[in-house]
Amino acid sequence: MAENRQEVIIAGSGAAGMLAALTLAKVGVPCVVLEKGTSIACSNAARAGGPSLAGTRLQREAGCLVEEEQLFRHMYRYSRGTVDAALLRNIVNEGSRVEELLLSGGIEMEVLEDSYGVGFRARQFMTTDIKDRWKRLQAALEAAGGRVELGVIVEELILEEGRVTGVRTVNQATGEKEERYGAAVLIATGGYLGTPEMMREHFGEVTIGALGSPLSDGTGIKLVLSAGGRLEKNWGICANEFGGYNHKAKQRFSYSMRFAICGGLLVDRRGRR
Repeated sequence: MAENRQEVIIAGSGAAGMLAALTLAKVGVPCVVLEKGTSIACSNAARAGGPSLAGTRLQREAGCLVEEEQLFRHMYRYSRGTVDAALLRNIVNEGSRVEELLLSGGIEMEVLEDSYGVGFRARQFMTTDIKDRWKRLQAALEAAGGRVELGVIVEELILEEGRVTGVRTVNQATGEKEERYGAAVLIATGGYLGTPEMMREHFGEVTIGALGSPLSDGTGIKLVLSAGGRLEKNWGICANEFGGYNHKAKQRFSYSMRFAICGGLLVDRRGRR
């Protein structure tokens, strides 16, 4: 039984998990990232082009500063009200801090041109080679006192008096099971495109190809629900290179994803967007 109640346990080494770990480690909070993949670069975030941010240093240097309100309004209108507005605003307002964490972690970026014709340049492209990106973040995390453990599956959350205090894990290589307790538990395991059953549950009888990591299989969502979490009523597929493609489409990509992913409009079982 592993027990370190001062350590924050983070499940998932994608953007949310790694940036949360870096944030904690840099202020002296001990943390460990548990990743079920065998490589730190297995997440969609490690292979993505880069985030859309506002109020960043690189934008100022390029003379194309994007205001937080501008990016928020654009994203919220694009969602047609289907996302949590307060949560989205909080995320957008963290743009400069996200940039600082990535740059200080050794990931090089540049501000892209307005390739989608939205009227501003928010996209910051990660120019560091894909194979090295998350390795650099891992090195930065470890230098700050954090840890990463690969090949570890979080199977269950441990509850004590209604509060999540730890996780039960299994090592994929050895089959060894452990109970780990921590000061807090963060679930950052991604979506569910890697699970056909959950796709059918939320979108009906459609075939969507998971172009991102098949490790995003909804495990974290189920863990949170098992601990009393609430399932948001709005589900969506990010229509880009990691979100999915319609299997009936004649081609997977259009130039610069001009029409998102070719193949048509995604709707739920009731025919709603």
